[in-house]
Amino acid sequence: MVTSSALAATVAVLALAHPARAQAPDPAPPAQPQDPPPAPPAPEQSATTTRSDQPAADAKVTLRGTVTGEDHAPQPGAGVSITALGLYVFTDEKGEYTLSVPPGPHVVRVEMAGQLPVEKTVIAGATSTAVDFQLAEGSLGEVITIVGSRTPRSRLETPVPVDVITSDVISESSHTELNQMLNVIAPSFNAAHLAIVDGTDHIDPADLRGLGPEHVLVLVNGKRLHQSSLINVYNLGTVGVDLNAIPTAAIARIEVLRDGAASQYGSDAIAGVINIVLKDNIDVVDLYTMTGITGSGDGAQFKLGGNTGFKLGDRGFANVTGEFFARGRTNRAGAWEGDIFPGASGAAETDQMLASKGLTRDDFKMGVGQSGALVGTGVLNAGYRLDHTFTLHAQGSYTLRKGYASGFYRFPADEDQVDLHVYPNGFLPQINPMLNAWTATGGVRGKTGPWEGDLSLTYGGDNFHFFVDHSLNASLGAMSPTSFDAGQLNFRQTSVNLDGVRRIDQKALKALSVVGGAELRHENYFIVAGQPESYELGPELDSAGQPKIPGSQVFPGFQPVDASNSKTSRLSEAVYAGVESQPTAGTNADVGARFEHYSDFGSTLTGKVAGRVTVFKRDDSDVAVRASASTGFRAPGVQQIGYSTIITNFTNDASGMVQPSNVLVSPNRSPVTEAFGVPRLKQETSVNLSGGVTARLSGNLAISADYYHVAIKDRIVLSGQFRNDDPTIGVAVADIVAPFPGVTAAQFFVNAVDTTTDGVDVVADYSYRLPRGVFKATAAVNLTQTTVDAVHVPQSMQQRFSSVDGGPNRVAEVFLGRFGRNALEDLLPRQKGTLGLRWDYAGWSAGLRANYFGPTEFHSDGGKGLDESFGEEMVFDVDVGYRIGGIYLSVGANNVFNIFPDQVRQPDNRYFESFLYAPASNTAGAPFGIAGGFYYLRAEYHR
Repeated sequence: MVTSSALAATVAVLALAHPARAQAPDPAPPAQPQDPPPAPPAPEQSATTTRSDQPAADAKVTLRGTVTGEDHAPQPGAGVSITALGLYVFTDEKGEYTLSVPPGPHVVRVEMAGQLPVEKTVIAGATSTAVDFQLAEGSLGEVITIVGSRTPRSRLETPVPVDVITSDVISESSHTELNQMLNVIAPSFNAAHLAIVDGTDHIDPADLRGLGPEHVLVLVNGKRLHQSSLINVYNLGTVGVDLNAIPTAAIARIEVLRDGAASQYGSDAIAGVINIVLKDNIDVVDLYTMTGITGSGDGAQFKLGGNTGFKLGDRGFANVTGEFFARGRTNRAGAWEGDIFPGASGAAETDQMLASKGLTRDDFKMGVGQSGALVGTGVLNAGYRLDHTFTLHAQGSYTLRKGYASGFYRFPADEDQVDLHVYPNGFLPQINPMLNAWTATGGVRGKTGPWEGDLSLTYGGDNFHFFVDHSLNASLGAMSPTSFDAGQLNFRQTSVNLDGVRRIDQKALKALSVVGGAELRHENYFIVAGQPESYELGPELDSAGQPKIPGSQVFPGFQPVDASNSKTSRLSEAVYAGVESQPTAGTNADVGARFEHYSDFGSTLTGKVAGRVTVFKRDDSDVAVRASASTGFRAPGVQQIGYSTIITNFTNDASGMVQPSNVLVSPNRSPVTEAFGVPRLKQETSVNLSGGVTARLSGNLAISADYYHVAIKDRIVLSGQFRNDDPTIGVAVADIVAPFPGVTAAQFFVNAVDTTTDGVDVVADYSYRLPRGVFKATAAVNLTQTTVDAVHVPQSMQQRFSSVDGGPNRVAEVFLGRFGRNALEDLLPRQKGTLGLRWDYAGWSAGLRANYFGPTEFHSDGGKGLDESFGEEMVFDVDVGYRIGGIYLSVGANNVFNIFPDQVRQPDNRYFESFLYAPASNTAGAPFGIAGGFYYLRAEYHR
């Protein structure tokens, strides 16, 4: 067990293991805050070079120069490194670099995406030395990665698969939000806008390699980004990070580690890690705007923003991004075809009454489509060099989002949901939340001799504040408000991290580094109750003498009992250590382990081993094999432990008709879950295996193919719904939920299943110098399949219903359900691919991207008669632009042919023509959304 005192001692020992030596001030520009850690030294270096009796090793001279392209234009953002010294910097906006090095010979390497790396042996003299580099276009270069390793490596040199999405790819993307951009660029990544899913209308759940959003760890500049406070109750209770809170204009590159990394980064990294590296440019002004509309004439979008960087004195920098984004709603529902008014049954009577009121069926259609949004975001990335050894670094962001979405229409005939004195024609209730998300990191990074370390503090969180408009608490009748403050969800995360790397000089291996560190993290989750009218039961009765439904329609407010049940906090303490080595020029071998203790469920130990071997190398071509094996874990989210609410859910009843019901989602360890016999949540555990081949051919073609196998035990999901009208266990359920007026069902989080996920990722990059311009192509394919191996129905739950005839068997049927298995196995496409082509010449740039989405399935808890199958789809994105001086103008289209998914076939799933492209409240059949084509204009000014 790791205690707080033990962790503090570990931090102190690592920090003081090698005291800093007094050194002359470094005349170089400020270090970039996200420079990769140092690489291992070359074998000819001797460990004696760091001894105090070797003063020559401490002498420093300046190595500077300019990096240009074939057209002699400066190349900002090029990486300049000296591997043997562990030095790595980026060129500034003028293409200039500066390094502080000992006198003598050094191998300097320059690399930039889309261009061939260049190496020169440079002899640094006793004074400043100038060396310029010229890169050749038309060959494929490599970007140094940070994620997955504490020593710098290129994408094809890592022993596990890492995608690097560079700034040029990000700037070329026409998608306005990060989730949607990744959805078409990274095939193993899935995200889509959902409709009529309460708060999830406004935060898109995203997954990697077919696993849930809770299995993806997101970092910003290598620091853990907090998860959202929102629970996606319509997709098994997943919880993830709101990637759309980060504007793409602030991003220098994105690194996607497609491998289990719990032993390196801790909980949530079972599927992989996404590391977002912020821009650190200075002396730059980048202003941009974009506007567009869908092919259906709705969903208009407008984006306006800017990015700039400037020096802080002569040792620091700050890069700032500000953005405003507005998105209109889309609606793909058909005109309502069912009954509307009390006393009018059938189409003829309903149409007659509509005509008498001067209304049409279009006046009663639902709002099924992408939500509306107003978003303002600010991002800061900064650094300041104190001396030659220590550099301060800081980053932060703040996002304010106002969302607009709706629920199911409440018709005049729905007696228990409406009051005709307030809404004579019924109403379409709105969920219009306010979201606040923030994160801030401050720390100090140090380099001295063979040591490098980083001590940082990160604080972040979000508030998801539910506001319900155009609604009603039917049980209060005419006394009810029509707008409600329904309460808010809150999540806070604070982490202290110490990370260190020490290069070990020795002759047996080409390079060897020891890495280690510690983390102290505190998480806090709580709910704030809404106004009383949003949840209370009033005196109004329906014609049968039964109470009308209490609470604000579409989303009943959080109650005081939710607020008291939800207060959940956790303290975790972790230490990790590992070895990253390069035994020979063509091999890598890494091994590491992590021990972590959680205040609420105990300790866990994970480990990982990975390696890479070059099997062929000649000139600018090489072929290598790589493999890894690791164990992983995911602690139950504090949101999943503490979430407590009543949701209004529309589900198919026994006859197949869609009916509303208030469902109690009860938190773990509550009296309700104890009454059901639900055990306490525990951690998920996993085993990850991967193996693959990488090849670089003729310098301009790179290919990687990787197989992965992820086995997860005790996976946490939201159970099926236990209903009070169930023919077998309904009476027993009714007794448990009786204290909650209007509630007809209950569900809760459980360690429900074991799953196995197998898949293959294939990625290819190619570039070619044409007589006029440069041609670039990127192709990627993901094949994945998740299988539910076992369903763990707690014996305590079956015993709770053992007195009911058939009770244990019925509990087992409801526990996960047909849709629960479907959501894990085939709700998302098992095949996905992309082919991107781009041609650049002079001021022109043109792009074409083809996106393939494989077939999907929907399996209903209402029975096989409601199941749906959706076919494969191919959509195309195009754009063309021209640069005039510092201004770039472009026009383009996402889904240029205005393709829509297959339509729902089962009439009961269409809900009187409301849901045409996917059944209510899920993504089946619509992995690329249901908005159709989006056509836009874009302008950018760069100086």
